[in-house]
Amino acid sequence: MLQKKLLYILPLTLVACSGGDDDDDNVGTSRQAVIARYAEVVHTSYSASLTTAQAMKVAIDAFVAAPSEATHMAAKQAWLDARVPYGQTEAYRFYDGPIDNPTDGPEGQLNAWPLDEAYIDYVEGSTLAGIVNDTSIDISKARLSSLNEGGEGDVVMRDGGAFDAEAAVSTGYHAIEFLLWGQDRNANGPGQRAYTDFLTDANATAPNGDRRGQYLVAVTELLIDDLTAMVDAWAPDAANYRADFEAADPDESLKKIIGAVGILSKGELAAERMDVALDTNDQEDEHSCFSDNTHVDIQMNAMGVDNVLRGNWAGTSGASILDLVTEADATLGADLDAALSATQAAVDGIPVPFDQAIVTRDSADWTKVSDAVNLLFDQGDKIAEIGPALGLGNISVELPE
Repeated sequence: MLQKKLLYILPLTLVACSGGDDDDDNVGTSRQAVIARYAEVVHTSYSASLTTAQAMKVAIDAFVAAPSEATHMAAKQAWLDARVPYGQTEAYRFYDGPIDNPTDGPEGQLNAWPLDEAYIDYVEGSTLAGIVNDTSIDISKARLSSLNEGGEGDVVMRDGGAFDAEAAVSTGYHAIEFLLWGQDRNANGPGQRAYTDFLTDANATAPNGDRRGQYLVAVTELLIDDLTAMVDAWAPDAANYRADFEAADPDESLKKIIGAVGILSKGELAAERMDVALDTNDQEDEHSCFSDNTHVDIQMNAMGVDNVLRGNWAGTSGASILDLVTEADATLGADLDAALSATQAAVDGIPVPFDQAIVTRDSADWTKVSDAVNLLFDQGDKIAEIGPALGLGNISVELPE
């Protein structure tokens, strides 16, 4: 059985920042120290994401080279492991930083969702769908990147319909997930793709097993390239984004940090990733629908918010936004601390699998998910209160259009 490990992070060495005084602060936590700690956590969490992605590539290479039940299971487990640290890094979005700046940010290439399965490979009722089965399309990192999110324009499906460009996802974690698990048509578990889909002999259960393997290898290598760029952007002692971020006006950097976790908590995680699924009762609206790993995605996203506000990572701690808030307004600090703890407990208690928990409105399981959503909404609103408390003005926690 695959183990959906809640490791939270690989044990990497991290040195906590010691805070000095800001020019305008004579006592208490330094805002500059908080920003430095944040940058340290960002770099280390992306490094952990890269390390687990590289381990996933080793497992995928072994699977493609010799498809079997055992190598297939190992590749799927490696994907599950890789999702743990990456899910926590989503707290660094929403301010046009390296991950999602409009020029070359790779977020849409790393983690785009929803995904139209038929854009990549065969689906129920269409056995020759997708890039895998269109032998006129060469399979390479560059080509898969160009095809992501409808990048080459409308692509016509074999049944004559056109793909929705937003869902025409060809790369990233969820493309790898679909290739490993296949469609989830199982009410009691994840997708049931057989390892024999990757064979090319008489035992093959689908055509183009060689191209399916080539796709899986190429898309994993592309993901590693993108994660490497994130590690480089936040590396210490380099002329990079991190250097500029730490050198900028501390208040402006703090506003970015706070706005990002507020948006993730309220607008992205609570609203887009959970509340929509609660409303439609449809597993197609869950994040990791092929592997039934959505509950871990949710837990890790919430933990990313907690990491940022507490300055924590892998058992280490440092100067934090929560420290700043508590020093400025002890009541708000206590309320925020309580909100973070209650929210994490609620998402950790979401019933598994998520797609079955949301099926029946007002059931006990559905209500647990709904309660977690409401706590995430409330937490987002509480995060918005940090701006005025620290003299930063109003900070929006609404998902940008």
